[in-house]
Formats: sequence, C-alpha cells, structure tokens
Amino acid sequence: MSRFELQETIVQLNSHKKNLENEIEKERQKSLSHENLLLYQSRKATMGEMLESVAHQWIQPLNVIGMYMQMIAFDLIDGKVDDTYLSNVVEAVNRQTNHMENTLYEFKNFLHPKLGSETFDLNTMVQKSLSLVKDEFMKYKIKVVFEKSKPTMIQGSLNQIQHVLINLLNNSKEAFLNAVIEKKRMIEIKIEQSDSLVILKFQDNAGGIDESIISDIFKPSTSTKKSKSNSGLGLYICSLIMQKYEASIDIKNINHGALFTLTFNKGE
Repeated sequence: MSRFELQETIVQLNSHKKNLENEIEKERQKSLSHENLLLYQSRKATMGEMLESVAHQWIQPLNVIGMYMQMIAFDLIDGKVDDTYLSNVVEAVNRQTNHMENTLYEFKNFLHPKLGSETFDLNTMVQKSLSLVKDEFMKYKIKVVFEKSKPTMIQGSLNQIQHVLINLLNNSKEAFLNAVIEKKRMIEIKIEQSDSLVILKFQDNAGGIDESIISDIFKPSTSTKKSKSNSGLGLYICSLIMQKYEASIDIKNINHGALFTLTFNKGE
C-alpha cells in the first residue's frame, strides 16, 4: 500500500469514527430523553398521591383553627376573653399554621428540585419524606418506625432519592389498603453504614410481593398495584434513579412483607 493510499485509508477511518461517535451521541441523547420522559410521568403520578397527602395534612389544622374561632366567639359572649386567653389561642393557631406552612414548603421543594448532584444527609431526606405522608398514614393507621443513625452523607440528588422513598411509602400504603392485615400496619426504616457504603432498609408487613413477578419488579410495565390504569413505571424509575447515582435497589419477601434494600456510596 502506497503512502497516499495509507493516508486516504486513515482519513476514511477517521471519518467512520466520527460518524460512529455522532451516532452514539444521538442514541445517548435519545436514551436520556426517554429516561427524562419516564421520570416526568412517574413524578406526575407521585405528585397526585402527594397532593392527596398534603390535603390530608391540611384538613386537621384547618379544623382546629375553625374550632378556636368558634370557641372565641362563644367565650367572648361569656366574658372569658382576656389578654392571656388571646395569647394562648394565638400561640395554638400559630402552631397549626406553621405545620401547614412546613408541609407546603416540603411539597414545593419536591416540585421544584435543585438541579445537579449534591452531598446530603440521608437521615434528613427520610425525615422530609415522612413529614409529607405523616397525617395520611395516621389516617390509615400505618405506623412508621424510623431508626435514625448518626449523620450519613451520600452523593446524588436529594429530590430524586426522595422520589424513590416516597414511591416505596405509597406502594406500601396501597398494599396495606388492598390486603387484609390482621397485625398492626408497620413500616420500618433503618440506616446502616460501613467505611464506604450507606444502606437504607425499608420493610413493611403488607403481605409481600407476588413471587411470580418479584424477579421482574424493577422492569417497566411490571406493577405491584391492582389498578389497571397503573403503568408499572414507579419501581422501574426508582431503579433508574439509583443506577444514575451508582447506587442499587434490591427486593425480597421477609416476615409477611417486603424488604427493599437501597445501597449508596458514601458521600465525601
């Protein structure tokens, strides 16, 4: 092969290489767009469930505030209202409005996440998530026991990891509502850590996952829910989010319930 032919071959190879790189980048962008679409659909479904939860959390404070207003009206007629009385009522009403404000603040943060990766305490994320479902879970008599650990930092998007936990909480809630559970409805959340890993264990006693689908539970269109309108995207999206941050999520049935194990690399 002459020098000219060799140069021409190199040019062609470089051209093929460039075309291949362009095709790979196009496919990567398609994959990202598809993943973002799935995440959007999953977040939309989760938002509906969270709006219901926020509504539950606002009903009680509004009822309490209404009760105080009626009480003031009656006590004013009876001459029982003085500065101390009003001060106590204002303090009580402020407690209720603060609860409503905190709920709205957490919901707003979920809707408008910070972009990019960050280092955050997993304990804080769990507490934020539980604050969003607290009153609704109380309504359905679901007790959540969270075994808080010392500060445990991980790297990722707090909002997206929170999306994973809220999805697990909502799945357990639906499982409890669809099953006849004679025991107390319980969810246990525990954080463990080693030198390099952080592990979050999420376990309920809602009957577990059907063994016929448990091996496919993180695949698209595999649903644990009975509703025919459910797309089965929830746990699939959870697995994509975990993979995105080089983390993992696993499932097994144990003690009449499901145990999800979320494993993260420790943040700096």
